[in-house]
Amino acid sequence: MAAAVPPAVDPLADVRIVLTGPLGLTLQCANRFINVAGIQTMDSFNMLRPADARTTIKRHNEAHTSAALRQYQLGITYEKMFQGWLYWYHDKKKRQQPIVVAQFTEAEMLRCIELE
Repeated sequence: MAAAVPPAVDPLADVRIVLTGPLGLTLQCANRFINVAGIQTMDSFNMLRPADARTTIKRHNEAHTSAALRQYQLGITYEKMFQGWLYWYHDKKKRQQPIVVAQFTEAEMLRCIELE
């Protein structure tokens, strides 16, 4: 009998948890955001700084301008929440702490928005 192959690990699972959890995107919007931003794994956020939140959200919105896709556009509150996420992410990296997405709660996001 052949050994069972373990299921593949989704490299975007934690990214989706952040986007659909504290940031509040729908799963479909989160997937569109991931595609437009070119996010491949959690480590993709190494290249995005809090100051990049505005440009990232702008690019996402520009990709969703047709009437059918406008429902996926994100407003200023999402920009601020994404900025808070990036601040938290890079703060953890600076402190050489692991990125544990369960620790990025709504309260933690709001705290980081204030600090940014």
